[in-house]
Amino acid sequence: MIGKTVGLRNPATHRWLRVTDKGGADSPAKGPWQDGWQWERFQLKDVGGGCVGLHNKATDRWMRVTDKGGADSPAKGGWQDNWHWERFQLKDVGGGLFALQNPATRRWVRLTDGGQADSPATGEWQEAWHWERFELKILGDGAPSPHHPHHPPPAQRAKDFFLINVGTGLPLHIDGKGDKMASVRYGNCRDDFSKYRAEDAGHGCFFVVNVATGLPLHINGSGDKMASVRYGNCRDKFSMWKFDAVGDGKILLLNVAAQLALHVDGNFTKDKMASVRHGDKRGPFAQFVKEAA
Repeated sequence: MIGKTVGLRNPATHRWLRVTDKGGADSPAKGPWQDGWQWERFQLKDVGGGCVGLHNKATDRWMRVTDKGGADSPAKGGWQDNWHWERFQLKDVGGGLFALQNPATRRWVRLTDGGQADSPATGEWQEAWHWERFELKILGDGAPSPHHPHHPPPAQRAKDFFLINVGTGLPLHIDGKGDKMASVRYGNCRDDFSKYRAEDAGHGCFFVVNVATGLPLHINGSGDKMASVRYGNCRDKFSMWKFDAVGDGKILLLNVAAQLALHVDGNFTKDKMASVRHGDKRGPFAQFVKEAA
């Protein structure tokens, strides 16, 4: 398989490994392979010593694990022989499946049912492991499909957008250099911390990803019910949203886990924070307009 381009799918979670253009690694995509996907493609490069490197052509990044049990992709460009965390041994684990172990850290790549990629397991292979198993799907040359919404070609990719709160007339903003909270506290600020893009989460749901941080908007459903990017690249159901049209170009952002609409506090404590803490509010302060950035 050396030199081939493959997709790496975990059968237990039905998720596909990918790297991102921000240097991350995760697995939001589920289900059958889609030809429009680009970040989920890896070329298997022979890096010596019986190991391969996993290179994504679209981002020019190399998948790696860390000695802390993480997974990401900070390295770009041509292969460097002094890289160690980017090397993987392909272990045949039966049933047509393989596992990916990094010799330097002795850690195994896995995908979680929440859409994460990491590497907590170390040491010898254990038959009880399921999230560490991969199907290697051999792919073509990666020519993107112009019709698939997950990763359409750049010229047709959905544009970034502002979320303008109807009640306040202000864009939803992430305090990326401070508390990571979503609010309209900063007035008519329209920098990258006020821009978002929608990433397909399946079943008509989306991750609403903040452009500046590269992180999905998340509700702290077990705590203060606030919207933020405090929890990093968490892609559970508290980070999934449905866009519910209410007419005149206005939408509700319905959080999948909470089953409540995102609301900006312009009437209650008036702290201008975004949350679901006030229950099923659907008036102007819970309505937004998607405005092209």
